[in-house]
This record gives sequence, structure tokens and C-alpha cells, in this order.
Amino acid sequence: MTSSTGRGWLMSVVPKKKLAASVLMASLALAGCGSDSKSSNSGGRTGGDQSINLSGVAVKGVLANATVRVTTLDGSSALGATTTDNNGQYSLEGIDVGDGPIKVRLTTNDETQLTCDSAAGCLDGSTLRGFGEKYFFNDPDFELTAVLPGVASGQESAQLMVTPITHLAAERIAEQGVTSAEDIESTNRATAALLGLDGVDITSITPSDITSNSVSSDGAVAQRYGAIVAAIAAMATEKGKSLAEVIDEVAADFASDGSLVANSSSDNTIDLADLFGGAAEAVEAAEKAGASLGNIGTEIRQEEATSAALTPDTQVVAEDPQDTTDPTDPTDPTDP
Repeated sequence: MTSSTGRGWLMSVVPKKKLAASVLMASLALAGCGSDSKSSNSGGRTGGDQSINLSGVAVKGVLANATVRVTTLDGSSALGATTTDNNGQYSLEGIDVGDGPIKVRLTTNDETQLTCDSAAGCLDGSTLRGFGEKYFFNDPDFELTAVLPGVASGQESAQLMVTPITHLAAERIAEQGVTSAEDIESTNRATAALLGLDGVDITSITPSDITSNSVSSDGAVAQRYGAIVAAIAAMATEKGKSLAEVIDEVAADFASDGSLVANSSSDNTIDLADLFGGAAEAVEAAEKAGASLGNIGTEIRQEEATSAALTPDTQVVAEDPQDTTDPTDPTDPTDP
């Protein structure tokens, strides 16, 4: 099969009815969008005391007035806390990154507001909120996390986005027990590639607010990232589950072995075809509202179709596109 970009799909079969993620993502993920991505470089990481200014955006739909806490990777030491602003942005000055990675944890409170980014609407108790509608959202079970691999010596600032995608990566990192900057970056890259974001630094690229009137002016990478994030709310509405339940279910599935089902024989399982379908619907809703998102909707629909066409219950394994030796295992000694 050849994609609309002219690059063929790669078929890499691995044991136990699992396929490498390149089966789905090799060509469609970032067609024409490479200039927006940022490459990761772990060279020159600090090994001692260092303070940075940390900032980012919380997007699962934009999360305004949410609580952000920064800790060491294992959570043993608190490094700072703040709340997001009306645009979901947060900023902390003088965070002591010490000699290792740091973790950001986002939770909600009585003042938190969420922007609905599901084309089918978002369940707020018994009320269905419309696409782009803001509403108060406080769920004690809701949590998003992200891991910053580290910073270069002398670096004064860093960005760390907090999204369902960074959360999947963070849960996988915790399950693997990896702690080095190189292994964490590898897991972040593999998670991104599995979800059609090959080449995207999910920690530093700001995903678009797919519901915003200004989304048309965002880069294609940011638009695609925002669309994939929006799929979580779509699944919550479709499956009749809370956002926390959907995020926990998908994260637990992925963290256990670094894979997700392409298309499940069970309607209760959230699979890749579901996620791509929800993302495409968000793009279509944005375009219906007047946005211009190029070929992103068509490309995501193709990824949905490819996932749906695989043998039911086939698992697709996350691959690190920068590791040609053993792309599914970020902890092996030959990783770049």
C-alpha cells in the first residue's frame, strides 16, 4: 500500500500477533509538516544542581485553572506548584532540576474549567456540552502527567506540555522503571509515533486547541497533535465513560507492554481505530466551524482505515523511529 505522500507503508512483524507501529504510521503522520517539529538531543545533560524556568500548556481540551505540581521523577521531592491560566498555560520559575528528570502532575479543583473538544460533545454529568463549550470540571480521579528527560548544562528554561499523550508516555516510563534522559526520550518518541505523531516532540510542541478560531494559523504538527488529544473526549462520550476512565484504561493498556490494539473484537476496548476516528471527527468539527486544516483529516481517516483493516485484536507496538537497532526497547544498551 502506498500513502498519499508517496511513501510506502512498512510491514515489520514481531512475535505474538503484534505489529510494529510503522505498519500504520510510516508515511501519513507528518506529511508536509516536518518544519514544525523539534528534534530531541540528550547531549550535555546536567548532572548536578541546576535551576530552570519551566512552562507549558495543559490540553485535554484546554484545562484552565488546573493544579500543576512538579516533582522529581519518583515523586519523592516536591519542586514547585502553580495553576494554569485561562489558556491552559502554566509557568514556574527557579525549578531545581537537580541531577535527574522531573515529572509534572496535573489535577483538577473546584475552579478548573475544561473546553470540550469532542465532535460528539462532552458528558458533564447528565448534560452534553457542545464542541468548543467551556464548563467547570473537577474529577478527583482525573490526572495527567508528563516527564521532562532533563536539561542541558547551562540551559535556563524548558517547556513541558501536559496532555493525554505525554501521560501515556509517563505511565510507560514508570512501568519500565527507566530513569536516564536517553531512555525517557526514546519512550516519548515511541509513544508519539504509535499515535501518528512520528517525529513530534510531544513534550515541547504545543498542541492546537482544535476548537479555537485561530487553529487554522497553527502549524500542521500542532494541529495534528491537538486532533489526537481530542480523541480522548470523543471516546468518553462514545463509550459512556468519564475522561478519567478513558485515560486510565488506555494508559494502563499501553504501559503494560508498549502497545495498543489496532482494532478490538470487543466494543468495550478503546483501540487505535477508535482514537483515529475520534481525532478525525474533531478535525471535521473544526472545519465545519470554519477552520482550515489542510489534509490532516483525510490522513487521519486513512490511519483509522488501516487500523480497522488489520486482523482483529492485533496489537501494534510503539517504536522509537530514531532507534534502528531495537526500536521497541528503549532500555537496551545499543539505543542511540
